[in-house]
Amino acid sequence: MKRRSRFMRVWRGFLKGLKALVLLLSVALISAFITMQLALERDKVLVPDVVGQGSEAAIQGLKALGLKPLVIRKEYHDEIPMGAVIAQRPSGGARIRKGSEVKLVVSRGTDKVMVPALAGLDLEQAGWALTEAGLLRGRVAKVHSDGYPEGQVIAQDPPAGSVVKQRSPVQLLLSLGPLEEPAPFPPPSDQEVP
Repeated sequence: MKRRSRFMRVWRGFLKGLKALVLLLSVALISAFITMQLALERDKVLVPDVVGQGSEAAIQGLKALGLKPLVIRKEYHDEIPMGAVIAQRPSGGARIRKGSEVKLVVSRGTDKVMVPALAGLDLEQAGWALTEAGLLRGRVAKVHSDGYPEGQVIAQDPPAGSVVKQRSPVQLLLSLGPLEEPAPFPPPSDQEVP
């Protein structure tokens, strides 16, 4: 019995020591994890929200935080002006490591343009005006006109002042000049033609 009670005391002491050891190891592991997380967080920065800012200002601000801004594409946008940031990844508020990339999508501005007035221009001038406006020359129909000399644009579709997407075709109606009246036939004569 003495032997058993001595064994039980030793066993209880061993278990207490084991519990203390497990507790100490747990505290050490938790402390190491927290210390590691704090050390890793020290290398992270809060990503600012740059959507709506000019791309140059956004790029400089991101670089100042130790991030690598990268414009991945440019898109047309009806509401965000040309050169402003439309979207970013990761989004503002995220925490990332210094030196990480922040991808940006930048606005090309609107893809809408105003159709220029082409009436009175010749076909070459109308083509240049359309190219300068970012439009394409569409079909060209020709009709006779007393009001416009041959080779001048009489009308267009869509009309001048319309707002259309870039690279839209503009149909033209070109003058062939006035319709020439055919020469009158000579009156019939009583003489036969040999």
